[in-house]
Order: sequence, then structure tokens, then C-alpha cells
Amino acid sequence: MRDCRNSSVWGNYAIHHTAVCLKFRVSEFGGKPVLPLRQPYAINAEGILYDFRPLELREITYESQHLPVDFFRSLGRFPIPVLRRHWYSDAAGNRSPCGDDIFRADEEWLARYWDSFYHAIIRKLKDWQYEEEYRLVIDNQHWDFREVPARKLAYRFDDLEAIIFGMKTPMKEKLEICKIIEEKCRKEGRKDFRFYQAYYARSTGTIEHAELTSLKFTE
Repeated sequence: MRDCRNSSVWGNYAIHHTAVCLKFRVSEFGGKPVLPLRQPYAINAEGILYDFRPLELREITYESQHLPVDFFRSLGRFPIPVLRRHWYSDAAGNRSPCGDDIFRADEEWLARYWDSFYHAIIRKLKDWQYEEEYRLVIDNQHWDFREVPARKLAYRFDDLEAIIFGMKTPMKEKLEICKIIEEKCRKEGRKDFRFYQAYYARSTGTIEHAELTSLKFTE
């Protein structure tokens, strides 16, 4: 998200203002905003290797309608023999023209394929425009992310700049969060972590946040 001032966002995504908002430091890679996350990047005799790699934050485009997807011209993930035998040929060996571009697999088709892929997942109807959303997108091109545990990618604590407590975050949970952050800050020698408290600003009709300056880890 670009900011966290919308009350509907807090109500929908922060369990009716009882959860918290994480504020990250965003890096830049190739002129695009990224957040390093721990991801698989190679494999050897010992198994899958992991490291922190930049993942692009893709800005959501809000439109009045979604473009249609041509299903039979979008099967780019299956092996070519599987496509030929099970998807684009009949029992007599006649081949469907829907697979012609896929079998050629030239750069133009690949560009269209990925444009269509990202077009479908970084667009929402204009009713959601108030969210000002960005998305981190992972795909199964090289690694299997189908299971939920595989999609839980860790971030670096150093990239977590601050935590904003919701207007109704219970005190018990605030204290538990503070203890966790304190341990991490002392372990990594951080003194710049910030805590904020969200509140309703009557003058603007938005959810603003003020820094809790008394919460500092100095040693």
C-alpha cells in the first residue's frame, strides 16, 4: 500500500482496526521498487538453496473491466510433448491452430504470454481504488509454490522500519509485539525502530498515526 490512512482498509485487512500495519523500507532494483525476500534460487546435492532476492512490488491498476483470457492460447507452463498429445491434437493426429504460437515459442509470444499473466493479477476493479495496493508476485515457473508453507517467504528484519498499532489493537498484543521487536533489535543492534499509534483525525476524516516516542531501544 502507498499509505495506511483509509479506514476501510483498516477495517477489512486489520480485523476491524485490531491488527497492526508493517512499514517496510523499500529498495530499488533496475529502477523498480523491490523488497528482498528469502527465496529458493538453486539446487544441489544437499537440496534447495535459499537466499534473499529482490521481489518487485507491482502497482495495481484499477480499471472498469477485466480483459478476457484466451485459455487455449495461454497454456504456457506444460511441457511441449504434453501439450501436443493431450491438449492440441485429437485421436487422428489433427492439431489445433490454438497451439501454433506456443509451439513456436518465439520472443514475441513469450512477451505476450507474460504481459497477459501480469495483466490478470495486477488489476482490480475501480471500486477498490482506495486501497492504493502494491503486490509481491511469485510464480511456479522455476519453483513449486503451490503449497502454503512454500509461499511463506521471510523478510529481513532490517527492512522492517516500523509497526503501526491499530486503533483497537489490544494492549496485551501490543506488549507481546514490543517484546518480540525488542529482542530482535538488541540481537541486531538496532536503535532506529519506530512504533506508531493509529487514531482517527476528525479534521481530515482519515486514519492518521503518531509516533510513540517513549518506545525506544537504546542499549
